[in-house]
Amino acid sequence: MTRETPLAPSEFAEAVRDYADGEIGDETYLCRCYAGQLVSTGRSTREPLSPVEFSSALVAHAGVELDDAGRERVEYAYLRQLEIARDRAGGSR
Repeated sequence: MTRETPLAPSEFAEAVRDYADGEIGDETYLCRCYAGQLVSTGRSTREPLSPVEFSSALVAHAGVELDDAGRERVEYAYLRQLEIARDRAGGSR
């Protein structure tokens, strides 16, 4: 069985773009924020942001416009990517 790998930051940004009401104001921030959260899954000193915190950061700092349905989709996609990253790191928290 092939283990899943998390989406690359650019692929995740594309998914967010599909869920957003408009354009992404700062895609670089979105990619860096997402990548940083994936990295934190393998470290015991820092927990990743919760899905709500993550989507709020995208709205506040990356200029992503999300309606309620879009926010739910982004939060679910983010949570799923964290789960995949944790599995690849060898455990869950």
